[in-house]
Amino acid sequence: MKRSKSVKAGTIFIIILLLMGLSFLSIVYTRVERKCVVQAGQELPAENLRRYSWDRAFFEWKEEPDTVTPGTKEGIVFVFPFSYHVTIVVEQTENNVADNDKGDVDKEDVKKVTPTQTPLPEVKDTEAPIVTAKQLTLRLEDLPEKLLAEMFLEEVQDASTWEVRFATEPDVSDYGMQTVRLIVQDSAGNFTEVDTVLNLVNAKKILIWELGKEFPAAEEFLVKQGSEITIVSDVSNVSVMEAKTHSIKLLVDGTECDAVLEIKDTTAPTLVLQTVEAWMNKPLEVNSFIDFNLTTDNSDAFEAAFAAEPDWALEGEQMVTITATDASGNSVSQTTSLLVKKDQKAPVVTVTDIDVQVGGTVSYKKAVSYYDDIDTKEEMKLAVERSGVNLNEVGSYEVHYTVTDCSGNATSVTGKINVVNKTPKWADEDSIHAKAQEILDEILKEGMTDREKAKAIYRWLKNNIGYSGHSEKGNYMRGAYEGLFETYGDCFVYAASAKELLTMAGIPNIDIVKATTNPSHYWNLVYIEDGWYHFDSTPRKDKSEFFLLTDAELEAYSSTHKNTHIFDRSLYPEIK
Repeated sequence: MKRSKSVKAGTIFIIILLLMGLSFLSIVYTRVERKCVVQAGQELPAENLRRYSWDRAFFEWKEEPDTVTPGTKEGIVFVFPFSYHVTIVVEQTENNVADNDKGDVDKEDVKKVTPTQTPLPEVKDTEAPIVTAKQLTLRLEDLPEKLLAEMFLEEVQDASTWEVRFATEPDVSDYGMQTVRLIVQDSAGNFTEVDTVLNLVNAKKILIWELGKEFPAAEEFLVKQGSEITIVSDVSNVSVMEAKTHSIKLLVDGTECDAVLEIKDTTAPTLVLQTVEAWMNKPLEVNSFIDFNLTTDNSDAFEAAFAAEPDWALEGEQMVTITATDASGNSVSQTTSLLVKKDQKAPVVTVTDIDVQVGGTVSYKKAVSYYDDIDTKEEMKLAVERSGVNLNEVGSYEVHYTVTDCSGNATSVTGKINVVNKTPKWADEDSIHAKAQEILDEILKEGMTDREKAKAIYRWLKNNIGYSGHSEKGNYMRGAYEGLFETYGDCFVYAASAKELLTMAGIPNIDIVKATTNPSHYWNLVYIEDGWYHFDSTPRKDKSEFFLLTDAELEAYSSTHKNTHIFDRSLYPEIK
């Protein structure tokens, strides 16, 4: 019985201990207010979360929540020896907590601090923002698509968030200064009004000025006419003839600002073309199409080019487009016509026979001379067919020469190569050239014109070669040898000697032969200054002079002297 009473008493004691422990744990767990509401900006000491007035423990924040901005915040309060997680709802206005600002906290769970606790101080944002505004100066050209009120703020001081707006939208349709009123309002509804200035400057940042044009007046820098403007910089040394960029200071309606003056060539050349005629397969330079008397450009420097190269091989008229581009990249294109003509006249070709010692070598091209009234010697093509020539065997062989001009007209002639056992003196061409140069050195003076040189050669031939009635025809080098070294011969010797001296003197010349079945007279054509003239140094009984005679003058003599100088004019260029 006693044991039963003892067990019962022990059980009651244990139950009492358990109840006391549960009570202690309940008090420990509930000694901190876990969820509460405060006003934005209200300070919340950790002690304000005390639930029991008799609890004198030390309350402190281990992780203090932000009570400035509205919303649901988390924090940790330390009360020896435990830490407690708390939820703080920060209201924007008193007694008005938006549901979406409370996050996962239910309205029923969110409480004010109870009167039995240390009351929460009511914290409200009642101070308007402190605003420092600035003057905004913009060029009319720099106005943004939308002018924002924030652009006028230097600094804003406030405990909460804020926004700024214009009291009245500024007028950006014209230049000048205007007062702008700003309203800065915080999240608690407090606001500050402040006035500042918007200065819209009526000046260009960059003025592009045409090269060579008179220096711009100050008004050229204005975006709109009407402002008072002066150029502050010294521009006395600025040249409008040089493409260059200059920094310029301006004073516009009392505001000083910088600008850039860019002197630039923006004008394309004035291109004037002319109609051009050309011969087939003889390309012309692009400048041949430009009338330089009428074509102008600011920089006086441009390059011209064909848009597409003309077809020089196509006979007839075609259109040609030419583009002129100056140094600044400005370009212009114009079109003109090109008439391509076909040369119907074949070259004039003469050939002399060549004597060569058996086993020797031959320069076949030296035996032929050719001329065309349109194409130069360099433009024509010479073909030599000498397959039948055997320089190792004595005999006479034919050599065929064909000269073709740019239009495809061709002339073929046949000459002879005489292979002999012994080389005659007249076959030494170098000695003949040396003799001719020796004579020229004696009779020509420095500074002579071609006409004066030709006259000196004519006189030497007349005064130094004696006439004889016979010579071997066909080999001009042999004729020149007889005239220059042996100083006698017939008309062929005179013509061959004249050819050698004129050629060595650099005077263009052509051999010309009387048009008969059995040629009985030879002379020369020479090109002096402006055309071809007759040059006949063979003496005549009547002492007639034939120095640089025109075709009409020679015809007049020939017709009254038994046709002494008749010839086939189709074989030769036009003669004066």
